[in-house]
Amino acid sequence: MRRAVSISANRAGLLSLANILSDLANEELGAHIHLDENSSLEDGSAELVIERVD
Repeated sequence: MRRAVSISANRAGLLSLANILSDLANEELGAHIHLDENSSLEDGSAELVIERVD
């Protein structure tokens, strides 16, 4: 099954996501981050969980 995720952001949002991903890349395997309305996403945004795997 194919799934798609769409990320829409302004320049500042994209740079913020790039920093989050860069930091996560330097963490241990299994490290993860939850992004939601309470932690930097706009109201009405879906929760996003990003995990480092290898």
